[in-house]
Amino acid sequence: MTLQNALLLACTHGLPILYLAYSGTDLLLRNRKRKEYVLVSLIAYAYLLLFAEEYIRNQVSIEYSPMLSQWFSLIGITLPGFGLHFLMEHTRFSQRFPRWLYPWVFYVPLFGVALLAAAGGESISIEQFTEAGPWKMPVFSSGYYIGLTASLLIHAIFFALLWAAKRKAPNQELRSVYRKLVFGSAVSFVWISVFGYLSFGASLPPYPYLYCGIIWCFYLQRAMRAHNFLVQYDKRFERLFQLNPDLILLLDEEGNLKNANPAAMKFFASFRVKPKQFFSLLPPDVKARFEAEEELLQVETTVRLDRYPLHLVLNGGYLWIENERHILLILRDITVERLQREEIEFLAYHDSLTRLANRKYFYSRLEQVLADSRDKGETLALLLIDLDKLKWLNDTLGHRFGDEAIKEVARILSERVQGRGMAARLGGDEFVLFVRSPSQQEVAELVQRIQEEYAGFTVRFGATQLGVSIGTSFYPADGSDIQTLVHAADHSMFEMKRLRYEHHAD
Repeated sequence: MTLQNALLLACTHGLPILYLAYSGTDLLLRNRKRKEYVLVSLIAYAYLLLFAEEYIRNQVSIEYSPMLSQWFSLIGITLPGFGLHFLMEHTRFSQRFPRWLYPWVFYVPLFGVALLAAAGGESISIEQFTEAGPWKMPVFSSGYYIGLTASLLIHAIFFALLWAAKRKAPNQELRSVYRKLVFGSAVSFVWISVFGYLSFGASLPPYPYLYCGIIWCFYLQRAMRAHNFLVQYDKRFERLFQLNPDLILLLDEEGNLKNANPAAMKFFASFRVKPKQFFSLLPPDVKARFEAEEELLQVETTVRLDRYPLHLVLNGGYLWIENERHILLILRDITVERLQREEIEFLAYHDSLTRLANRKYFYSRLEQVLADSRDKGETLALLLIDLDKLKWLNDTLGHRFGDEAIKEVARILSERVQGRGMAARLGGDEFVLFVRSPSQQEVAELVQRIQEEYAGFTVRFGATQLGVSIGTSFYPADGSDIQTLVHAADHSMFEMKRLRYEHHAD
């Protein structure tokens, strides 16, 4: 071989070998644990071996060409299998294959050729070569064109699958990856069609369609670099995932837990609940929204963990990981905030010590009940209650005992009117309640029971003068409005106090 021919081979085959070696190694080192990267590397190395075979074949004597051509043919048969295997992995179509069929189905032609060769069948490689200029050109037969056509059909299937994957890609970033692969596949298809079927004689190296491998590997490398960027982009947020104080759950579309951050693991462990059980605890309306593929933004819900109701704010959406759609749930525990808010709202209408309604809320409710009683022709009783000698109790035993007396009266009143009316603390030692549709006998018995129960409570203080004064009025007998009824009840209570004072004086 002349120096000129050696330099020519170094340019036409040596440089592609160096580029393919770099391309395959670069992708393999990016992610050796992912099958897609390994398969793309194998595609680059397979094209490298094809160029290496041609580099050697065009340097040695032509008599070795048929033997080396077998090497070329076996690698060429293996390449479509690598390509389809890569595509199935990258698009996750592989999950639709039975385990016993995948991935062996893509390498069936190679097994068939091996069996044919073992049985002594006809060789699949080109047997005749002729020298033309610096090249040892193959003599193409009808079998070559049949094989080339079959290769283009496989390439067309590959292109169609890529196009379908691009259209179904869930986000712009992944569509960009598929767009590169689609373009590279289209260029390779055209290149093979032109340089595979047309003869250019000695003006081009043998098998000029082989250079589509450089084009294809270039776009594969660009696509996988973009894909690797997405993976690295996700990893940038892995630290945030680990440190975020909110509860973050990653679920598949069926609600099965895939991952949970440390905050979520610690939170659920405190309730002796496994995070994977959480999705099943969500209310049906929240699950229905996920089934309808809705995103959740600041949705408040309540779940019960270990018998405790927890109030949570949910933010949920979908994201794609390794071409599979997942549900991302971000939870914030607002149980304490919710209880505090409910307490503030409660205290706007209730007394903080007794938990009874306050003056404003009671009279607002009484106004509504009076109107309802007026419409229905029903009666209503109003009771004013005053604790006797509360100041003496506070001054003698302390305010703690006075507060206990107030809370005891509140308990008695709440139990006695439950379901039939409302009790309230007007302030200090004054209480009020109303009862719907009572008879005068029922009201008299109610007054007696309140006094008896409170008297039983005051025994512990050793003071017989402790007690309650109760005044009553009736709607409509004593008045038709709140002010009149209160005045009548107050007058009745004053009479009770006067009679008790006269009794003690005697």
